[in-house]
Amino acid sequence: MWWTRLVVLAALAMVNGVRAQTLACPLTISVMEQATAGAGWRSEAKAQVRPLLRISVFNLDAKGTEYDLAPDSEKGTPAGTQQTWELKGYRDMKLVVRCRYRDTGTTISRELPAALTECRQTIRVDGKGAITKTSEVACR
Repeated sequence: MWWTRLVVLAALAMVNGVRAQTLACPLTISVMEQATAGAGWRSEAKAQVRPLLRISVFNLDAKGTEYDLAPDSEKGTPAGTQQTWELKGYRDMKLVVRCRYRDTGTTISRELPAALTECRQTIRVDGKGAITKTSEVACR
């Protein structure tokens, strides 16, 4: 039965009493945008919903310096280009994922728990190298 398979899969996700973790960026964020207007002009703030564009992964040292990490592997798939970061080799400093959103400089970041071993994203790019679609973004 299907529910038996579900129970077995849930049991397999448990290792030494620790539940398997997945961390994913929110697919959208709401951003308040407001311009700095010149003399005589009035600026109005507007909330804008921005879709997820891509992630970046970086180390963070004790002084707050960031060290961007390139993906450990990159391969073409029918869905686009799949990039993978293998996290085990970067645990000597804090490890952080930054979620980047389309048409805004606003980002959100989160430290990656030690139980997570990889981050993966699949992106499509156009002929100019611009990201046109992000279909998978998750850290496991």
